[in-house]
Amino acid sequence: MISNDNSAGTGDSNYNAISELKRNGLLLMTGAEQRALDKAWTESTGLLLSVLMEQAASAVTTLVLTLLSTRSDSAGVGSLAEVALASDEVRTAKVIPDLSVDAARGMQILVLAGMGQNGGDAWATARQLLAYDLSVSVVDLSEGKVLPPEAAANRQAYLNLDGVVVTANDLVGIEMVPDVIIDGIFGTGFQNRPLTAELNELLAQINRLGERAGAVVAIDIPSGVNADTGEAILNAIVADYTVSFGRPKVGLFSAPGCLFAGKVISAPISMPNAWQEQKLEQALGKDRTIHLAVTKDWLSSRRIERCVDGNKGSFGRGLILGGSPGIPGAVILAARGMMAAGSGYTYVRSVPEILPLLLDALPSALISEVGTAAELLQLTGQLEAVACGPGAGGSDWLHFLPNLIESAAQLVLDADALNYLADLSDWEILTVRRAESGLAPAILTPHPLEFLRLAPDLEERLKADRAGAALALATRSQSIVVLKGLATVTALPSGVCLYNTSGNNGLAKAGSGDVLTGMICSLLAQGYKAEIAAPAAVYIHGLAADLALQKLGTARSITPELLLDYLPQSFKQVDW
Repeated sequence: MISNDNSAGTGDSNYNAISELKRNGLLLMTGAEQRALDKAWTESTGLLLSVLMEQAASAVTTLVLTLLSTRSDSAGVGSLAEVALASDEVRTAKVIPDLSVDAARGMQILVLAGMGQNGGDAWATARQLLAYDLSVSVVDLSEGKVLPPEAAANRQAYLNLDGVVVTANDLVGIEMVPDVIIDGIFGTGFQNRPLTAELNELLAQINRLGERAGAVVAIDIPSGVNADTGEAILNAIVADYTVSFGRPKVGLFSAPGCLFAGKVISAPISMPNAWQEQKLEQALGKDRTIHLAVTKDWLSSRRIERCVDGNKGSFGRGLILGGSPGIPGAVILAARGMMAAGSGYTYVRSVPEILPLLLDALPSALISEVGTAAELLQLTGQLEAVACGPGAGGSDWLHFLPNLIESAAQLVLDADALNYLADLSDWEILTVRRAESGLAPAILTPHPLEFLRLAPDLEERLKADRAGAALALATRSQSIVVLKGLATVTALPSGVCLYNTSGNNGLAKAGSGDVLTGMICSLLAQGYKAEIAAPAAVYIHGLAADLALQKLGTARSITPELLLDYLPQSFKQVDW
């Protein structure tokens, strides 16, 4: 059988496992982590925060000039966002483009500067943009307030260069449509709190103006979005681009914050990665939550080579356990997802009533009825992975679930298996015992309603912080929780949250999750560790939907069956 040591581990082994997960990953950062690094940087270098502020402003300036150059070279084309989004994704902005004075004349830049360091970044950006003979106006939201020293210095420098300052009232009934709006109102320290009616109206007005502007660029985080959770207030700024300094902020990859971020640009500042890790561990400890965005680079570096002379047994044996009278489709889709993801053997066990349908739909699968608990456990003892739940309804075999939790080498629980689990008062004890016995953590794949059935006490947490809620359940149940939905998050009991960056609303169809369940089971059967198999399957599944969208031109017509057709291309794109 394929060896797959998924034991959770403790101490140094757990730390090493987390370090391995970070490799080639896009690490994300909370507001507290950013502030800890800023403090450590000034102490380590002896330099002022104004140096970092200048670097941050340079990154924003570079993007703005790039957008303006694109527009000046593309007369008659749509908005700046439309022009730039047609090109490859921008990850870093390093080269200042040559924007001619003639092209720059008449281009309008509206900068919104708040009361904190984010406002200081905005003032510094506005000052830099003056050098390009652009028409720059700053809405000063700090009037009468005491600014941090670095922000105050940049504000004064802008004023000393005769920079134009306007008030929020000056925007009422404005006819000028800015070429670029720069949002520097709130920063990473923003928490959801009541705003004044005037500030709420300003945010709404900026969003209305942003719909007509060439592009809206947010500094570090769109104003009104929580940098740690992605929670967004009413009228949070909707950006086309967000320039995030150092590491991107967690809220840019969490739902619903990802809907406000636009394209995220990671702008390096003078903090080496290894140094950041060292200082974060010193300030916050080794046990802090690690946030990681799942990308193609991360996946490509984790491929298990498929041996050219392999046989069926080389690529794993997995079981899909599900289906019930009137619901044969779910188990069929899960089995097809398992096959498309590359497993050598696909076993299916279901109720007798639908076996003829399954045999007709899945000619290459090994299909039979569930049988007795002893028969099922004898089979699962010979397999690398088991997935339970798709279309199971209220099948009697669900009573075998505690036995499977205790014994299956790799286990994925979805749909009706989760609903059955939720009715067991001691289900978390079962999954904890499983992990303590040395078996791989169970993988739970709930959508939000299933999640609340499993953990009704986390309802308020789920509303405000999806990843935090998923991690809380993963930790106490010692299971891997794949919380499905926009920006699906995979939470590991070791304290790692992985955020998916693929997919679209074409996945919001009955059956899509069944395909995903089969894919996760397939990767487990092939030898991928649970903490890799779950987020990898989520990403590749979402990428298939993105490829279908590119071909169809609409997400509306994407079906689970169509996802299966695009899985080969999806695997190819991640070099698997």
